[in-house]
Amino acid sequence: MTYETFSKRAKVFALTVLGVVKTNTEDSTPAGYKTLVLLGLHEPDFWSFFQQEPEYLDGKPGPLHRWSQRVISTLANDLGQIRYFPLVSHILRHPSVGHCAQIEYFNHHRGFC
Repeated sequence: MTYETFSKRAKVFALTVLGVVKTNTEDSTPAGYKTLVLLGLHEPDFWSFFQQEPEYLDGKPGPLHRWSQRVISTLANDLGQIRYFPLVSHILRHPSVGHCAQIEYFNHHRGFC
């Protein structure tokens, strides 16, 4: 898989690739992970996109967190990769929506070509 393929697929969900990090044996990632991909919100499209998603509309707690879990898992499955949600996350708040965005990490276990 290439960076371009991954980026194009992420944009379907109004996400963008913020960074790519190659792992090594000194990292605290599980064995077999070669590359971590940091996904972020594709602005300015994300919030209008997200407000149409089931997690936003269902009124249940943690809509963005639940959406992130579903979408990143879908990306991983569709691209034949492994998703990775570390225990430590940074929280961002977007004032126009009022929900917290949890930065999640997606693992590309084969590395980019």
